[in-house]
Amino acid sequence: QMADSIDCVSSSVSTPTTTDTTPTTVVQPKVYHVGVVCNTCYTCPIVGIRFKCGHCVCYNVCAGCEARGETDKHKPGHLFLKLRMPLANESYATPLPPLLPPITTPSPSPTPCESQECAKAVCVENKQPQQRRMSRLNVPFAYSPRVQQSATELSTDLSTDQLPGNIRQLPIQGLDLAAGAAEVLRLLSIVDQRHELGLPCVLEKVKVKYLKFLRLKHKYPEEFILPSDDVEGFWQTHLIRPEMYRQDCHLLFPERGPSDPIPHHIETMDCAKLKGRVNARALWAREYGPLDNEDDLDACAKEIPEEFRGKLEKLQVTVADVIEDRNWYGYYRQYARKVIDWPPFLKRSLEGYKRFITLCGDDSLKNQLIEPTYSMDLIWHTHMFHPHEYDQYTNKLAGYLIVHEPWPKAYSVEQMFDGLDKFDEQWKTRFGASMHDIVVASE
Repeated sequence: QMADSIDCVSSSVSTPTTTDTTPTTVVQPKVYHVGVVCNTCYTCPIVGIRFKCGHCVCYNVCAGCEARGETDKHKPGHLFLKLRMPLANESYATPLPPLLPPITTPSPSPTPCESQECAKAVCVENKQPQQRRMSRLNVPFAYSPRVQQSATELSTDLSTDQLPGNIRQLPIQGLDLAAGAAEVLRLLSIVDQRHELGLPCVLEKVKVKYLKFLRLKHKYPEEFILPSDDVEGFWQTHLIRPEMYRQDCHLLFPERGPSDPIPHHIETMDCAKLKGRVNARALWAREYGPLDNEDDLDACAKEIPEEFRGKLEKLQVTVADVIEDRNWYGYYRQYARKVIDWPPFLKRSLEGYKRFITLCGDDSLKNQLIEPTYSMDLIWHTHMFHPHEYDQYTNKLAGYLIVHEPWPKAYSVEQMFDGLDKFDEQWKTRFGASMHDIVVASE
């Protein structure tokens, strides 16, 4: 009976009936593009075929969105590559460089006013004072405390830095500033490659988009939402001017009070970034209507919320500030070009910043021009991107909000050079070495 069964099975397999013409379907395994997010529907990871813009750093569309024509809404002239398999070493946090050479995208002719402003912006961005670029690579920012209060006596809590006993230092708790700084550099690199974000006519629309996003943050404080990259760039310009940011938030949302700015933090987890973007898109659709493409600035800035009318012209942050801040990333790349890929670099930068911010709270250095190196300045920016934590920390350390004043207009380039040298001498007196050596010090 067993032999008969085997023969029967063998016969049925070897001699199929002529009436069964159904083709055999071969099930292919699913392909997952791990860490890659669809920029239209925010699916992560993309499964199956994906379409990657060959000219952008990080712009991908899943097969479903491509079938709906979402690629046609992207930048004119940009070509998409059809990828059946994932690329090696690619993720949302570490995007690969563009696979195709850059192209000049056609754009509608701006109005004469916009043309003049944009020409000036390009001139400002490309023709900064050569003394700053070539003579000294660490004179971009200054510290300018304005409140004349004596620091409150605090219990000393020294870290392993072995600071002198007459200098107060508080531990920076609850924040991983080194990891946050790495994410800040990633965001800056993306914004830096979007050259249109250096034009006033574009940034005026981004400004409206940014304010509408702040309104969502204010109205839905319990929701976790993250902005698009263009809004994040504008927001960071605002945040590194902490006093200005607090005053503007109070102007837009008087019920918050002058010491309660809109919260912000740097997110480093890919899954959390995706969730924040998806939540922001849903809330935007609820408040302002569905948005087919978040890069469509005309649609994003079409209507200004009623409560903002009459306040926009009173805001202190300007498009010119954003344009000027675009230079910082290029200067930083020059300063750190030899050590930026050195694993302990950000950790050493953090140690230098701890000493720097401690000196800022020292009574003997009040009302002086204090300038950090670029590596310390990066960590300083990252600290200010958490406004509540930064406010509490500096008030405990010094008794007032330590103000960061980018590109101080009150000082000439020569005065900034002199201020840097004087502060470095004070640094040597306190710590026994130049502040420029902190990054390359041995572990």
